Order: sequence, then C-alpha cells, then structure tokens
Amino acid sequence: MKALNRRAVANKSLGNVEEAIRDFQALLKTNPANVAEIKKDLDELMTKLVQMQKAKKEAEAAKAPKATSNSKILEMPETPAPKNPEQPAKEPVEEETKKPAS
Repeated sequence: MKALNRRAVANKSLGNVEEAIRDFQALLKTNPANVAEIKKDLDELMTKLVQMQKAKKEAEAAKAPKATSNSKILEMPETPAPKNPEQPAKEPVEEETKKPAS
C-alpha cells in the first residue's frame, strides 16, 4: 500500500492525472483508513481532469476551420490555348443571367 500511495502522489505531482486517479481509486478500495485524504486528492484530480479536457476541446475548436456562407471559391473557366501560336487566345465570354420578371 505504501508503494501505491507513493506512486499516486508521484503521478499527481508529475501531472499524470489519469494514472494518479487510477492509483488513488485503488488505494480507496484497499486502504479504508485514509478515506478522507484519498477522497480529497481524488476530488482535486477529477477537477483538474475536467479542466484539461475542456481546454483540449477549446484548443481543437480553435484549430478547426470556420465555415462561412461567403467562403465559396469561384472557378474561372479555362482559356483554351490558341491553335496558332501567333494568334492570341480569346477571352472567355461571360453569359448574362436573366432574372425572372416579378
């Protein structure tokens, strides 16, 4: 039990939250004498774990690209290569779209 307690405390000190939680939970089952102290450590670790998970989600959300309605990419029609190298290429003609009468 001493070794498990020392490992739990060491993992907590090193920031290995999940491992420390596992160790303290095992201690809770095997060492009913120090229940109050072990539960205090577990509560601290669980709070820290929730904070870490929240920070991770926020960091992932910040990295994700944000889609906007104005982020459409317009493609330009390709200009065909001239058949005769001395003849310049024709510019593409844009068709006018007619709006239906209201």
